[in-house]
Amino acid sequence: MKEKREKHRRTITTIIFMITTIFCILSILFIILLVKTNEKEFLKDYKNNQQLLVDMTAGEIKKEIDEKSINNDDDLKIMNNVLKNMYTSGSRYWIAARDTKVVFIKNENITQEYNNSELSSVLNTEDIVSLKNFESKGHTYSIIMTTDMPYALAAGGIDRLNIYLYLYTIVALIIYLVSITVLSIRIDNMSMNIAENIVQIKVKNRMIEALSAASLINDHNHHVSYREKDCYVDKHSERSNSYRFKFYINASHSIYINGSRGEKHPHTWEITMVVSQNENGNMFIRFNKIEEVIEKFFSRYQDIYINDLEPFDKVNPTLENLSRYFNKELSFVIKKIGWNLEKIEMSETPTRSYIINNCDPNVNIL
Repeated sequence: MKEKREKHRRTITTIIFMITTIFCILSILFIILLVKTNEKEFLKDYKNNQQLLVDMTAGEIKKEIDEKSINNDDDLKIMNNVLKNMYTSGSRYWIAARDTKVVFIKNENITQEYNNSELSSVLNTEDIVSLKNFESKGHTYSIIMTTDMPYALAAGGIDRLNIYLYLYTIVALIIYLVSITVLSIRIDNMSMNIAENIVQIKVKNRMIEALSAASLINDHNHHVSYREKDCYVDKHSERSNSYRFKFYINASHSIYINGSRGEKHPHTWEITMVVSQNENGNMFIRFNKIEEVIEKFFSRYQDIYINDLEPFDKVNPTLENLSRYFNKELSFVIKKIGWNLEKIEMSETPTRSYIINNCDPNVNIL
């Protein structure tokens, strides 16, 4: 009788193990299929929209070339004037060619390096490439926009779906391992008196629930918000009157590595700020006021070579040093109008950011 019951328990355990394994595998395959499908559809729409932009830009350039008398490479000046004002980054940029020879790529500095190179030598087949050719004044012109694949996916939030996939996979594996462990323990330690064990488990569960309820009540009674360094911190949730603003700086800089200054290159920095009103703040929130103050602060850094400005004529203008300097200066600037800077996040690419959390008591703004 004992052996029969043991065999029955092992059979049930095996069935549960198989069902859990199949469920984990099917769930992971489903998420992978869903992510890949969304990625494929997004890239298709992204390329179509990019092609429309290229067609419009090429049409604008062709119209100017057709309407003007072309002398001394005036057509090249037209293309450069149009494309250098278009949005460009290290991962998404414009290329122009005349008779398959490169005449513009990214910006003026990069153009000088690749001027008159063969168009095929600067194209990356792994990127999203949109091309428009047209003929005018005896020449064949090519207008191209190329976008790095990971950049496009990050801009569309598709990379976040991949993160969800990884998290889901980890959770599924944890559930799977926990299930196997629990089932193995039950096989090895299950006693003959199942009813008694169930009663004991129920008693222990009631004790745990009682302790958990008491703990929750105690936590509720001691739920206190405290203020430190003009930053409001709540033990269980973010402060409800915090606001997030985003600003962008288009500028260039050079980084010193091992005492040698690197090549000057452009960036579009994204600065995200989390702010809150201090005790002297007004009840009515005037967003335009704080936005104007911050925009005025950042205006001096727009379209410049940052190494020419203090303190970066002496301090290496790395992402970290820029973030620390902006954090210090902006903390004082917005404090004057009744706001506190809780957090600042600065990124020079969609995949890399530097974050300073002023709510951390270890952070010293000064």
